[in-house]
Amino acid sequence: MTDESPAPNGDRSPDARGSDAGRPADGPTRRRTLTRRALVAGGGLAALSAVAAVAGCTTTPRPAPPTSGGIATPTADAGDPPAPAVTASGGPPIEPMTYAPDDALAGFYALRDRVRERRLTIGVLGDSITEGQGATTLQHAYPAQLRDRLRGAYPSGARGGLDYIASRHQITVPADQGFAFAGTPTPGARHGWGRRVVLLTEASGPGTYRARMTSARVCWWAPDLDAAITVQVDDGPPETVRAEAGGSLTWTSPQLESAEHAITVAWAGGAPELEGAWLFDGDEERGIHAIEGGNSGSQLWQLSERARPDGVSTWIRSAPRFELDLWMPEHLINDVVVRTPEEVRSDAAVLIELIRTTSEAPVLFTPPYERTTLPIRGTTWADYIGALRDAASADPLADVFEIGAYIPRLVGEGASDPYGWMGPDNHPNDRGYARFAEVLAAKLSATPA
Repeated sequence: MTDESPAPNGDRSPDARGSDAGRPADGPTRRRTLTRRALVAGGGLAALSAVAAVAGCTTTPRPAPPTSGGIATPTADAGDPPAPAVTASGGPPIEPMTYAPDDALAGFYALRDRVRERRLTIGVLGDSITEGQGATTLQHAYPAQLRDRLRGAYPSGARGGLDYIASRHQITVPADQGFAFAGTPTPGARHGWGRRVVLLTEASGPGTYRARMTSARVCWWAPDLDAAITVQVDDGPPETVRAEAGGSLTWTSPQLESAEHAITVAWAGGAPELEGAWLFDGDEERGIHAIEGGNSGSQLWQLSERARPDGVSTWIRSAPRFELDLWMPEHLINDVVVRTPEEVRSDAAVLIELIRTTSEAPVLFTPPYERTTLPIRGTTWADYIGALRDAASADPLADVFEIGAYIPRLVGEGASDPYGWMGPDNHPNDRGYARFAEVLAAKLSATPA
């Protein structure tokens, strides 16, 4: 197989090819669904182009969301695989939620009901909570638990793969930390989805990940045309893959029998970096997917150098391959330590602008449980939530949903944990992450008001 950059969202066929540097042509079924709030708050095309230049990518229009009329919520067929097992939080029930026709997520909800026909992909950004610090396995982190709940509620007919597995993690627990390297891996630069790449070298040796799958898409970074890797599936011959362009690249495996397989990636020249792999199990072109992109300690400003000079925007070049239908940044619990509410408002606005250089999907900020004490004198948690809402209000497809409205204040002086959701390391345990998943699943399962 060869490198491929993501196909435009209107064409999700496995054979579709594109260019990492080029913008796909608009077809008759493609149209813009977002005004870009008068093109980046009145800055016009010049402002939008400037943001795109910082990110090193171009805009990708999305297809028009289908209307929801006449489309029934998918139900399980007799031949469908069993629904994924889920963990119960033990918390109080969550009332069903509704949405209005002009809801920022209305287009997402319409697509949600077509998961037997197309993929529905959610990109989750965040910190150590998003990564799953304190969970027993990475599949007990809340993005995976949310995915499994939604797969059970909206069956696609496919078993469904593990989705995105990063090359490495910033967190210390659980023990499964992405790819297993034969040598000593070295963290790479701060790009790639989740900004957790590994520099592939002779010293790192090959990196391997084993899981049940029917195909894999290896995500890697080429700083220049000298970069090359080898990819091996099980005991097959290694295939040398050379960079045809600089930036974030994708290698797609052949179709495999649904069983456990090993994907092994190794250095073959230059200075390539391994971002991770997107794993499928019969759901290459359908079903619900959650792409975990946390980074322990992360704050919003770190996602763009327009927020602060030491921020990094190149990670956005790894997003188009996922063709996201919803972006869910989970930040805030670290931001309040060093950033004022006004700085957080600006950071969130800059992130939305950066996302809009490559995606027109809705953006839903999902701040976690509240800290009982805030380090910056005179600030309140409500001030920060208000700052996020102010930033989101400038974009018709952005909104804020407080996970913390359904979870006690678990951190700080006077914190309370009546349901046993916190682990010993100041992070949620499996049941705590299950609560995150329950809350978000209720939001993403909303029905028309």
